[in-house]
Amino acid sequence: MGSDFDPPQARAVAVRAGASRAAVSGRITLAQLARLPQVAFNRSYDLRQATDAAFEAAGLRPTVAVEGAEMDAVLRFVERGLGVAVVPATILLDRPGLQAARLVRPALTRTAALSLRAGATPDAATRAMRALVFQVSARLTAPGAELAEFVVPA
Repeated sequence: MGSDFDPPQARAVAVRAGASRAAVSGRITLAQLARLPQVAFNRSYDLRQATDAAFEAAGLRPTVAVEGAEMDAVLRFVERGLGVAVVPATILLDRPGLQAARLVRPALTRTAALSLRAGATPDAATRAMRALVFQVSARLTAPGAELAEFVVPA
């Protein structure tokens, strides 16, 4: 789809229920996170795999309170106070009911990417999605943006 796009890389944050004026209101280590009830993604979800690998590498065994099949389900479980979840910082933009802490030691990141089969011509829907991704990426990585320190071009 062109080489003029640096995919955004979002830091992972731990979120819990509760509104906060600051999008990210502190830091949490993996060891601290492991002591809290987790709202986890399905084991096939890439962020769950990365989080599980980080826990395993640190010799930690978190307690999973409930699993959600996709992002919206996980966030709704968290908003209802069932536990904490590790998610990309980008989800904080439209979720005022969540309070987040930056995940440190280790920090986890997630990269968004676009791909198109070699030789394929993008149709109108693909071009529209590409334009939206470029727009959102520019908004998230702009200097002074609310989450600029957590979402950067890769």
